[in-house]
Amino acid sequence: MLKNDIRFLGVGGSRHKNGGSTCVQVTENILIDAGNIISTLGDNAQKIEHIFLTHSHLDHIVDLAFLVDNVYGDLKKPIKIYGLKETLEALQEHLFNDTIWPNFKEISLANHSSKVLDFVTIEPNCEYRFDDVTLEPILVHHTVPTCAYVIKKENFGALFATDTYHTDAIWERIDLDESIDSLIIDVSFPSKYEKLSKESRHLTPKLLKEELQKIQREIDVFITHIKPQFRQEIIDELQEYALLDGRNRVLKDGEFLKNKDDNSRSSIDVISTLRREKELDRVMEISTALSKERDLNKILDMILKEAISYTGCEGGTIYLKEDDRLTFKTLINHKLNIFVTDPKLPSINLYNQDRENLENISAIAALKKQTFNIPNIYIYNINGVSFEGAKKFDKANNYKTVSMLVIPMLNQDDEVIGVLQLVNKKDEDGRYIEFGRDDIKMTTVYSNWVAAAITKNRLISDLENLFVSFLESISVAMSAKSPYGNDHVFRVAELMKNISQKIDEDQGFFKEISYTKEQLKELEIAAWIHDIGKISTPDYLLDKATKLQMVYDRIEEIKVRFSYVKALLKSQMLEKKLVLLMSKNTKEIRELEENYKIEVATLDDALEFVENINRQETPLSKDQIKKIEQLSKKTYIDNGETMMLLSQDEIENLSIKAGTFTEKERQKMNEHAKVSLDMMNMLTFPKQFSRVKEIACAHHEKLNGKGYPLGLKEDEISFEGRLMAVLDIFEALTAHDRAYKTPKTVDQTLEVLEDMASRGELDAKIVSFLKESKAYLEYARKYLLKEQYEECTKV
Repeated sequence: MLKNDIRFLGVGGSRHKNGGSTCVQVTENILIDAGNIISTLGDNAQKIEHIFLTHSHLDHIVDLAFLVDNVYGDLKKPIKIYGLKETLEALQEHLFNDTIWPNFKEISLANHSSKVLDFVTIEPNCEYRFDDVTLEPILVHHTVPTCAYVIKKENFGALFATDTYHTDAIWERIDLDESIDSLIIDVSFPSKYEKLSKESRHLTPKLLKEELQKIQREIDVFITHIKPQFRQEIIDELQEYALLDGRNRVLKDGEFLKNKDDNSRSSIDVISTLRREKELDRVMEISTALSKERDLNKILDMILKEAISYTGCEGGTIYLKEDDRLTFKTLINHKLNIFVTDPKLPSINLYNQDRENLENISAIAALKKQTFNIPNIYIYNINGVSFEGAKKFDKANNYKTVSMLVIPMLNQDDEVIGVLQLVNKKDEDGRYIEFGRDDIKMTTVYSNWVAAAITKNRLISDLENLFVSFLESISVAMSAKSPYGNDHVFRVAELMKNISQKIDEDQGFFKEISYTKEQLKELEIAAWIHDIGKISTPDYLLDKATKLQMVYDRIEEIKVRFSYVKALLKSQMLEKKLVLLMSKNTKEIRELEENYKIEVATLDDALEFVENINRQETPLSKDQIKKIEQLSKKTYIDNGETMMLLSQDEIENLSIKAGTFTEKERQKMNEHAKVSLDMMNMLTFPKQFSRVKEIACAHHEKLNGKGYPLGLKEDEISFEGRLMAVLDIFEALTAHDRAYKTPKTVDQTLEVLEDMASRGELDAKIVSFLKESKAYLEYARKYLLKEQYEECTKV
């Protein structure tokens, strides 16, 4: 029993009257999950020594509490609970916390000083080996950090993935590892509950059928985690989708699962072949992963874990060469439970006072491009190095470093780019031994992979930086046309960078939305170039501050003209007055002077009106429009010729009801969006930034279809395009460096956005998120005046 199979103690997606929730017995003393231990194992529960958890949800951990109650008096050593860091933290905080249940991590065994429970943090893609089984966790997509397990026994290989949604890692692993013959996977809801499945991160028969298309070979599929109330409906659906053909079936509580028999090979042949296949598969798997991965920290972490796993040592470090020093990048030590990226530790100088640092073994390895294999640092002396750094680490951490393998990492130009260091190789009995020849060969391969990955990463990064810099330089070029335009683009990019990060972190409005590092950069780039088309817009339109402005503000021409007309009136009045003085007609002289004063006052009033209208930000009133019509008819006499007081073009511009653009100018200004689209159609974007054009060019589109340049509607505009539209308006309304307009406060701006959303122009959910989450505050504190946002900070 359980020699070459596993047993399902519980398979339900919830507890019910006829069965329990998830619990798999891998060996007599090893379980995966703890949903149904007591009622199935009875007295045999006292044999359980290791429990591997997939995640922290109650149906997978519930019997942990009762297991301890039932076996406490019989325990001779702690029960080890294995789980992801987040899973164990949840257990400690919410279950074994002396409130919900006693904290058995701090309670001693009945007849021993050891504690009842021992929590062990597991690392994804690391193997956990026991005498007759190997378990390897793989991260899957669920509502909390969750892992599946690859289960390997003598002639048995299965991937157990309960509580999962779309997870490419499952299918990639199955394709790469042909020793996996069985897939045990979650189908919790009927396909009609697709929305619920998405929100709860579970599969349906339809989704499973789609997911299985991703693998390139046949595999037996066993269904688990069905919600009890939907069991028959799901079984019927699985049959319709032909998912229960062959050996495929829905699992039942208590049943055993054996892999396909293969009597043509002896057990020894099978094991040997599987080991060779496993090593080859793992090499292929790492190579494939490295070709896809862009995050350097993840690459270093992956390689170091593989090197540690392959050599069977306790830990290791990767240093990268930066100028003339080695900088810690990744540090892992399983015994000390250390898993750190970018540890804040002093770097190692390659030179001291212009002399080579020959006092540190990692520095020597880098300087001499030489590999060092030290059996015991407390006994052996390599080139006079006494390993004081390692010994200080040992003393500070109550640790003992014995064997050490130090390998320089070289790129294709034979240049050192870093050092890989491993410590404390162990034999089968747990004794520290010297690293072997195969260890050196394979670790050298790993170090070469790191070097190649770093070189590729830096090359891609340099090309991306060049591409992004080019796009940003276009924005800078626009500053020569309009400093306000450049500031606008810069601040919209800052807003996008800030708000998109907040949306990624949000667990309320947009909990279903998450962004990768590349996607966040894509949004920022889209913001940088969203106004790229304005490079073709006439300069005066970009900064048209008043209704009369072109290359300059024509109000000055009007003021000169009005002064000239006043001078003409005075000259004409004086000529008439001279005639009247000769006739000594004092009454007419007084009337003449009074009429002159009235005409001058009328001109002054008209000029003041025109000046106010020219820079007015609010829409024109009916009275103002009427007065402009009256002014359009005003004339004056110059050298006997009748002249218009205001030209037709001046009247047209002053008559602009709102803003500073005539209809013709507005159409010209709006052309920038079409020009942006045309320019971006000519650019070839990298794959990871392929949506930049779609996002950037949507900033003037409206949900009601009345936007431009394409007149898109509703779902035709992506969420990110809608976000760009909201942020573009938010910045424009709050900008306080425009000499031609008064900036709005954040509250006023949000009112405008809400009004536009109510008219079906903007996405109401995005506007509500901005308002209720106050995600804009970080931006506001940095770029707005305090009086613009201080009301928003009050509770």
